Amino acid sequence: MNTDQRASRGMLRFVGAIFGIAMIIGAVYFFVLTEGEPDKSTLSNPQTGTSEQHSR
Repeated sequence: MNTDQRASRGMLRFVGAIFGIAMIIGAVYFFVLTEGEPDKSTLSNPQTGTSEQHSR
């Protein structure tokens, strides 16, 4: 295997690892650290609601 192919594979592996770590962190944040459930009002009209709902 020549140097260019090794470098290309290494960069691809690095980018894939960073992407995988970012997905894991995002999933943990979304599923574990986000509290509560959405209201019916925020589900039907996501741009409206009280300032308290938007400040969370």
